Amino acid sequence: MKRSHKLLFGMLLLAAGCGGGQARVVTPFVPETSTPRSTPLPTVATPPPPGAESNPIALYVLNPGSGRTLRALEQAASRLEDSLAETTSLAVDVRVVDVQAEAIAALCASGRGQVAVAWLNGVGYAIALESGCGTAALQVERGTGRTASTGVGVRLIANRALNLTSVSALAGRTFCRVSVDDFYTWLVPSLMLRAERVDPASLQSIVDVGDAGAVISSVAAGRPCAAGGVNAVDYADLADPDAQADIVELGRPVVVPYAILTLPPELPLGARTALIEGLQALALNPATRDVLETLLNMNRLIAASPSDFAAFVAFMRSTGVDLRAARDA
Repeated sequence: MKRSHKLLFGMLLLAAGCGGGQARVVTPFVPETSTPRSTPLPTVATPPPPGAESNPIALYVLNPGSGRTLRALEQAASRLEDSLAETTSLAVDVRVVDVQAEAIAALCASGRGQVAVAWLNGVGYAIALESGCGTAALQVERGTGRTASTGVGVRLIANRALNLTSVSALAGRTFCRVSVDDFYTWLVPSLMLRAERVDPASLQSIVDVGDAGAVISSVAAGRPCAAGGVNAVDYADLADPDAQADIVELGRPVVVPYAILTLPPELPLGARTALIEGLQALALNPATRDVLETLLNMNRLIAASPSDFAAFVAFMRSTGVDLRAARDA
């Protein structure tokens, strides 16, 4: 008998069992399984890119003051929107704000398709840069020829008769300013004091006076204040020779950039390039440059990079102020 037949015969005997009964074949149960089917994912809408008509880029501009009315600023903002749409095909929503913190907050909130850019002064730019919210692309230049500059120096001044020779000597003295929120007579000077390790709280008292001219005349007279802060333009315009003879400068002036176009990393390269080139073109066009003059108080727009502001950012770091925390203040 062949081997295959012997195996078959043995299997039949096992199936029959020892009792000699009828063979019973057991069929194993195999449960049915459902056929897997793919489930379609829900459709996720792709947000329109920044600069599209349905997703305009928010462009924040700090109110430049200088006698410009709210109506004039609103009209200039509307014209700038139209000019940028025509020149670059970008939809831009220009927003003029009185408080720079609003512009910084919007810049730092960029993402998920919605983007804000902002014109910031030097202090605002340093805060945005340290917070990782944006970098410089353009800056404002004011004046022409030899008087052209991209920032203004702020100096600490004191009454000469007091024979003060250092910023540290201002501790325990009376300080003049225009108001608690004045940029050039208090915000920047208070940072200059901190950079020289003088806590503004260590001043004997702080006196609010009417304007920058009053700061200069009060310091020159030595009453009611021993010292104050003022920007170089106001000092040149408002300090007559007699006042200058009675005033000494303490420490080094700090040059504060006027206005820096700060762009977030979330702005796509194409829109970034179009916006920069569009603003530069409008600034050069006699038919549109007045719009930017009104909004930015500028004579020219020039290219900028972070290295242009390294010295000022270093000064801001030297003050010991937590710049990231200042963003939310």
